[in-house]
Amino acid sequence: NIGSSDIFASEATFEDYIKTIQVDWELLPIGERSADINKFVTKFRLKNQSDIERLVDRYDVLVKLQPEEFISGTSGFRRYFGAKFSDDLVVFENLEYGNAIYVMYEDWETLSQKTRVELLKGDNRGFDRIVHTKGWKVQLDFLVKKALGRPIW
Repeated sequence: NIGSSDIFASEATFEDYIKTIQVDWELLPIGERSADINKFVTKFRLKNQSDIERLVDRYDVLVKLQPEEFISGTSGFRRYFGAKFSDDLVVFENLEYGNAIYVMYEDWETLSQKTRVELLKGDNRGFDRIVHTKGWKVQLDFLVKKALGRPIW
């Protein structure tokens, strides 16, 4: 009857509350590391230890870049989760071998609803794609800091 609901700790401030945004898919605000990781393990039904280790590694890489919040989709990219850094900067990470990271700048809501094939067939405007090869973490660090105007080195 009410359309949506949310739960906040009783000690949450108004600022904590307004940090959340309403989208058509799940939104997981940053919390405790173990709680966030458990949410993703449960959501993606991870059972293989190597998949869990990959999740933890990629989660930690994103956390070091200080996102505002994490985003988990209900459809679209399979096994992708996002780290929102600003209204025009979201990084989508994937846990499956062979899938790349997508750094989306403008209109990430629309871009994130496209398939990978649709994105790659397009003009590649509005996003960068990073393949998980040697140096991917450095490349991600560079792109995020550049987009946010942070010192790069």
